[in-house]
Amino acid sequence: PSPQSQDWTKSDERLLQAVEQNEPDKVSALIVKKVLLSFANIIPIVLCRKDWQ
Repeated sequence: PSPQSQDWTKSDERLLQAVEQNEPDKVSALIVKKVLLSFANIIPIVLCRKDWQ
């Protein structure tokens, strides 16, 4: 398998399915959720960096 396929998640599957079924509202919601979850994983790391405070 290629490196990209290893990063494929259930949320990616749902996003692809929403695109294929022409559901723009669901596509938007899934993208927003993915972005927010990404930030939720990054923010604690940034906040713990004392040199950034």
